[in-house]
Amino acid sequence: MTYDPSATGPAPVIPYASAMVNPVNSDVWREGKTIVARKNSIFPQRCVRCNVPVDEPPKKRTFYWHNGALFVLILVNILLYAIIALIVRKKGIVEYCICPIHRQQRLIGILVGWICGVGGVATIIAGGVNDSGPVIITGVVVFIVGIIGALRARMLYPKKIDEYFLWLAGGGPEFLQSLSAVPAPPPVPHPL
Repeated sequence: MTYDPSATGPAPVIPYASAMVNPVNSDVWREGKTIVARKNSIFPQRCVRCNVPVDEPPKKRTFYWHNGALFVLILVNILLYAIIALIVRKKGIVEYCICPIHRQQRLIGILVGWICGVGGVATIIAGGVNDSGPVIITGVVVFIVGIIGALRARMLYPKKIDEYFLWLAGGGPEFLQSLSAVPAPPPVPHPL
């Protein structure tokens, strides 16, 4: 069956071609529980955690990632790890929104992370100076609580970054369901 443009009525729907259209945003989609975004893309104007519409403009966020195998270098020399990680890391920038409730939760997580992190280190030092095992153990526990608070403050975090795309974890199930499961077409290379 061929389509006659002079005929009245809508054009026929081609099922295999129609599914490739992403009306929401062709630069952001999902792969399971992971958000995949083209570098420098702008996410939909909804909270990445709860999918509530957000009135404020998206915030620009920069993500860095390197292969996890590099962490083995910490066992050899932490300075060597830091230098190599800075050289080989990948960078990606996207813009996304978070609602006021999740912004407040993020702020609380950051505060807990800093206060417990610094307080834990100070308690460990105080316990070491006073030769008190229970104080050192308390300091370690407080420090671990600080790390957990800081990790909970992350909204999105990178699982992988390559030349064109970011794979981000941490998006809420409602936000993930609102994204298309169809990937964006490959980027068009720039003319030389």
